[in-house]
Amino acid sequence: MKVIVCVKQVPDTSGKVAVKPDGTLDRASMATIINPDDKNAIEAALALKDQTGCKTIVRSWQWA
Repeated sequence: MKVIVCVKQVPDTSGKVAVKPDGTLDRASMATIINPDDKNAIEAALALKDQTGCKTIVRSWQWA
């Protein structure tokens, strides 16, 4: 069995929130975090790995 978890970086809105003049977020000037729901998915995948002994491969990439 292989388990794949997709993870996305999102702006950290608990700190400084920057907004461009057009009303959109200025992501370049904001810190990023892993989406909290994605963290839960990672924890669930690791628990499944511990229960079943399935192989785990972790890869990271970023879309342009």
